Amino acid sequence: MELVHLPSPDYLRDPPFSPQPPRSIRWRRGEEFFSSIARRDVLLHHPFDSFEPVVEFINTAASDPKVLAIKQTLYRTSGDSPISRALMKAAENGKHVTALVELKARFDEERNVTWARQMERSGVHVVFGFLDLKTHCKVALVVRQEGNVLRRYVHLGTGNYNPHHRADLHRFGTVYPPTKTLARMLRRCSTCSPATRKGILGAGWWLLPKICNGAPWS
Repeated sequence: MELVHLPSPDYLRDPPFSPQPPRSIRWRRGEEFFSSIARRDVLLHHPFDSFEPVVEFINTAASDPKVLAIKQTLYRTSGDSPISRALMKAAENGKHVTALVELKARFDEERNVTWARQMERSGVHVVFGFLDLKTHCKVALVVRQEGNVLRRYVHLGTGNYNPHHRADLHRFGTVYPPTKTLARMLRRCSTCSPATRKGILGAGWWLLPKICNGAPWS
């Protein structure tokens, strides 16, 4: 991949491309941001779609007085991680914030430990995952009080919560009101108890047999 950084004539290069947010949530802030997600799911295709809506999702939740809780997995982040800072801000604003930080993210172990300590000092409940499994999922769950009901919103992605993704990597993410199964999975992961693994399909052991055998999710 280093080949693209070598000096070369302009005619061999594509013109610069600036990622843009989807129209459905462009310029949306606060209440409008959540109402847009409630109306329809939002699919993000990085690097063509901007990563900014993902950061805005957590930033908005951190400042929104109607948001009660945020749960998020963190596998790899950036050194100046706006996601981690938003979680810290949310905890300082009195919200219940849980961050599942994976300490076995190769080459990012030290950075993850540093962010985990900073988040703990800000009041974030930090969990370090299972000892014998690597938590590789990228999920952020927001619980919001809307009238007399609690509404959940989730971001589910294939890339890391790092706004500095390399432009040659294709990632997908979606922001939508989640199913109870996903919320239950996050709750079980955050307890880190062997007794809570029912219903969690670990890719290294159980996912392929479950699919091949047609066994239901339980």
